[in-house]
Amino acid sequence: MTYKDSDQRTKDYLGKFTKDKVVQNLIGTDKPIILDIGGNVGQSVHRLKEVWEKSIIHSCEPLPEAYRKLHLCQALFTGVSVHNIALGSHNGLQDFYVSKHQPMLSSLHKLNENSSDSIAINKPESGHKDFLKSKTIKVHVRTLDTFAKKNNITHLDLIKMDAQGSEPEILEHGKEILKNTRVILTELSFYDLYTKKCSFYDIEKTLIPLGFELYDIAHISKNPMNGRTDWADLIYFKKN
Repeated sequence: MTYKDSDQRTKDYLGKFTKDKVVQNLIGTDKPIILDIGGNVGQSVHRLKEVWEKSIIHSCEPLPEAYRKLHLCQALFTGVSVHNIALGSHNGLQDFYVSKHQPMLSSLHKLNENSSDSIAINKPESGHKDFLKSKTIKVHVRTLDTFAKKNNITHLDLIKMDAQGSEPEILEHGKEILKNTRVILTELSFYDLYTKKCSFYDIEKTLIPLGFELYDIAHISKNPMNGRTDWADLIYFKKN
């Protein structure tokens, strides 16, 4: 018997699966309750509704300019609620650093002016002008558990997170709702673009004791300057 090598197995996988298809299979319902953390201008809500038309989605976005566009999703789709907040480690107001170069880089964490991994900082091109420029605003922050309780969310089929480095804090302060969560799709940044970078341990110290396991590394972004992995999209799954 001839066994396929890893390259052929991966080719076969790509012919059958997408990230959305993997998550669909794990969720196992066409009416999932979804929390979209880092909703930006609504592109993730649009994609989620394409996959699960009957889904109920709560989408959180702290950046005021992006939230105004995200808010339009409530009129476009049924079952969508939007929230102009960030999720984090405590309840209250917190500094939020708004990138003037690329609003999607805005975060509760500052960009790292001493980054050794960022191409924009170490080998800037014309499109990277003013990369480090930002302004600071105050945003409302809630813990994941506080948010779930306030919005009467008792279980979640999917948490999608893209929180620019805040993922560990969000999970650490959401243990109660995570007990009743099935799938987590999260971006995790390993490079030093922000003053805080992350590791697998930072999120798995919360997820593993709650019964989650890493199911798939759905996407990897490689750094062409120094060869490292900058970030990855990870799927965590809880069987029971």
